[in-house]
Amino acid sequence: MTIMESLAAQKRQLARDDEADVVLQFEDSYIIVSARIMSESSAVFKKWLSSDSSDPATRSAINPQWLEMSSDVSPVHMKFLCALLHGHRLSPEYPSTDEPAVLALLDGLAVIAKKFRAVGYLADTISPNLLQPFTKRLPRVAQDQEQRSFDRDARLAKIAYLLEQEAMFSVFTRRMILDHCLPLSQLDPKTAQAFEPMLLCKF
Repeated sequence: MTIMESLAAQKRQLARDDEADVVLQFEDSYIIVSARIMSESSAVFKKWLSSDSSDPATRSAINPQWLEMSSDVSPVHMKFLCALLHGHRLSPEYPSTDEPAVLALLDGLAVIAKKFRAVGYLADTISPNLLQPFTKRLPRVAQDQEQRSFDRDARLAKIAYLLEQEAMFSVFTRRMILDHCLPLSQLDPKTAQAFEPMLLCKF
């Protein structure tokens, strides 16, 4: 998470003091967010936060609503998503030199954004900015690095697909075809599962 300036100190509160009225509770951590921002950006949170289980009129910074997150929701990926939704900036070093770690973070972000139906909110400006640094073609790699390079482009295509970034998806899938000589059967299973079968046929 050091790629985000706002999270360098591992802050748990992502909302302004006057809007910090929801606590997302994980097994061993929590994140404090704004009900307004979460409702505006995620259809799932909008439903949760407007339900009869809690009176929105009584929710405030001094009396926050607690939401228990399921065990399959990664606190790291949720924190990254919430930080982006709350307008926190990426650090100047993004995507940093530790690219595999950044790709793993983006992968998790894309999955969780889809799960909480926040992709539309991210689509116009946030998602393009996340993927733009990866559009530059890498130098030709040695033969023993071919699989790793292919996996990288496939993972970027998966992320673009989940975030509904059509232009970026086209860039990365064309790169998979034109820059590599590996068959689609060489795709990592977890990456392949993200694509619809008919979509793979179009590659």
